[in-house]
Amino acid sequence: MPLTGRLLTFKMLKEISKRSRGFKVLFAYTISPFNVGKFEDTYKEIKREIKDVSVYDFHINIFHYSTHYYSNDNVSIANPEKYKSLLLKEIRKILKMKNSSIDPIGFVEIEYLKFSTKFIKTGKTPLQCKSLRSSIFIDPLGNVYPCTIWNVKLGNLRDYGYDIKKIFRENKNKIEKLLSLIDNKKCPNCWTPCEANQTILGNMARIF
Repeated sequence: MPLTGRLLTFKMLKEISKRSRGFKVLFAYTISPFNVGKFEDTYKEIKREIKDVSVYDFHINIFHYSTHYYSNDNVSIANPEKYKSLLLKEIRKILKMKNSSIDPIGFVEIEYLKFSTKFIKTGKTPLQCKSLRSSIFIDPLGNVYPCTIWNVKLGNLRDYGYDIKKIFRENKNKIEKLLSLIDNKKCPNCWTPCEANQTILGNMARIF
């Protein structure tokens, strides 16, 4: 049966990536209460259709709540403790499947998964977060936030002549307070790749 839709798109992009060192294509897989425990089955089903797909072709994320990014604050988890247990089991299984990697993207992915287990157990960001220092989130309307999770608006690009530095200059006191809250883990605490990847790279000395 010929491939269609997303699988066909992935296969075509993967062929391009084999010829281009700077290009990489991945499946984004978010583990949530709706699919926890199903990663291996999903992987096997895709591998039936795309023979050369590997576990390293999957980028893993953990379900989070966000009012301004996901708009999913109305979603509830029926049994949080059971979900946490299943999530830990799933992450550990994926870590065994992704037992090694030699490219930088693979390294960050592995570390993300390793630190995910700490986040799941404690509910706290496992490393010193680099949001608002190394990254921010800008929504489609130009609103600027510290990250995809923390619903604190710093300003809108339109009101500052599309000058991000101006937003930081004119909101210096507010931003300093937010940074202090981040440093003391009094922000919402999360472990999404959007925030975690640069946090991992910014804490290399603590990892090794």
